[in-house]
Amino acid sequence: MFVAMSEEENGHRHLLFDLYHAKFGDHIPLIRHRDVKGFLKRPSFWLLSPLGPDKIRAQAELMEAESNRFYLFGGWLMSQMDLAAGVVAARACPSAPEPGPADASCAAPG
Repeated sequence: MFVAMSEEENGHRHLLFDLYHAKFGDHIPLIRHRDVKGFLKRPSFWLLSPLGPDKIRAQAELMEAESNRFYLFGGWLMSQMDLAAGVVAARACPSAPEPGPADASCAAPG
């Protein structure tokens, strides 16, 4: 079970690195858990005793469920920001073709 989870998470990590690299380049800033609003804080369950396979499995399932809720909310929030940006762009250039970038005549003044 844990081997499959590890391989899946490793694939996710590489996908995220590739997407980030394509968008922002080589530099990846250091971000700690405390820097992420809403990041889940949980005790180090491996310090509890006694630990058995059932307890470890239950903790892993709990962590998966909590992480899933966190990322679902983050995805929803990003989609709302994307929609809001589209509304702002449409208001700034109502003559822009739908869908697609606005032409040069709709560029922001400056």
